[in-house]
Amino acid sequence: MLKQKALKGFIWTGLSNAITQGIKFFSRIILARILLPEDFGLVAIGLFIIGGFSLLQGLGITTSLVQKKGDIEEAAGTGVFLSVIIGLFLFIPTFFLAGPIANFFHKPEALGVVRVLSLTFIINAFELVPSALLCKEIEFKKKFIPEVSSAIIYGAVSIISSMLGFGYWSLIYGYLSSTLVSAVLMWIVCDFRPKLKFNQKVALELINYGKFVAGNSVLAFLVIQCDNAFVKKLLGIAALGYYTMAYTIANLPITGIAFAFAGTMFPVFSKLQDKTAQLKNVFVKSLKILMIVILPISCGIIILADQFIITILGAKWLPMAAAMKVLSIFAIFRVIRCLTGTLLQAIGQAKVEFINAIFELLIMITLIIPLTLKYGIVGTSITVSIMFFAGFMWLLIKTKKIILLHRSDYIDIFSAPIFSTLIMFSFTFTLKSLFFSVNNIFNLIFLSIFSLAAYSLALFILDRKIFTEYRSLFKLATS
Repeated sequence: MLKQKALKGFIWTGLSNAITQGIKFFSRIILARILLPEDFGLVAIGLFIIGGFSLLQGLGITTSLVQKKGDIEEAAGTGVFLSVIIGLFLFIPTFFLAGPIANFFHKPEALGVVRVLSLTFIINAFELVPSALLCKEIEFKKKFIPEVSSAIIYGAVSIISSMLGFGYWSLIYGYLSSTLVSAVLMWIVCDFRPKLKFNQKVALELINYGKFVAGNSVLAFLVIQCDNAFVKKLLGIAALGYYTMAYTIANLPITGIAFAFAGTMFPVFSKLQDKTAQLKNVFVKSLKILMIVILPISCGIIILADQFIITILGAKWLPMAAAMKVLSIFAIFRVIRCLTGTLLQAIGQAKVEFINAIFELLIMITLIIPLTLKYGIVGTSITVSIMFFAGFMWLLIKTKKIILLHRSDYIDIFSAPIFSTLIMFSFTFTLKSLFFSVNNIFNLIFLSIFSLAAYSLALFILDRKIFTEYRSLFKLATS
């Protein structure tokens, strides 16, 4: 029953993620045509500040609710109180710190950007608990409408506002509107109504478990986002615009899938935390699924980056091409780290991931300034790739010891996807060089289709059982 429910959850999460990320992806492409790199760079400053503080908002409360055993009605009610109180405490200092932040980045416009975006702390406070409750019960089908509606609102508001001449404010209006819609709809679709009763003992239990989760989230944010701050300080606002766009395109299709999948698997891992053999089996299959999906996407980005940029975004975005290719490699390491981190949190080993995040941050601080100064945004991209490679290797070693992974498990996970991707790379690169070197939309589409066909055929030849196994799982999930 758990297996079938998890599979259905994954299918609904995957469908939701594919639609929402697709909407956001194409919205960003349209916006890139209208707005300037400087506009994206300015908003990236505001999202950097808001994103960092927002990780403190839940204090790991949502993760604690999902991981918590037994009846959680009282815990959910306490969680609502904590979320709202913390949201208000974060809104007030952020609002007043907007001035110093704008001065630090030498961008007066950042004052208004940060203050308006700080409203998301209050809005998000009302979404955390219902979202966690749906996740705990693996009711991802109910999250479909809020998530997709939020993405539609973001795209519609942002694009219409930009066409009306609101500039960088169009991105902010879209972000706020989507956040509000998501919070309202999440409460509507969540059947459970927690009693609004604050229990100090329960609050301390939630915070005690969540402190390492929250601490890891903050460190992970610094690891992932402080590159934006360094790029702005060292290279300027235009370079930040190029970097954030390259980061979005290289990561959004891959990490969007991974985070959605990891969110689905977290409650499953939690329920299996005392059954090592089953936990190992589910983890191996889960990681293999991710490798099968993300490796060809990453390979496609590397091969077709220049054609994609010229054909879809326009030649003004070409300076980001090399960084985009490097970041597509970084995304692979980040995906593996994401799933292993999810497993460790689910079995109560969040401290391990917390230590790993410190390790990654030290690597980032050591390398980012010299590499960025020497190689520009490509150097920044190399830094984050090295950092996540080291991090995922360390987490994988820890995971191996905890769930007793063997060499044969690694071969099963990585061999067929890696070899199929290498075949795809060789085929596509040759085809592009001989027949599709001209940059237009038709050649881009044809190359994408041929690449996918080559990868699928290679995968079928190398590991035919993959198709029969996952076809049976899909039938089970949809029955």
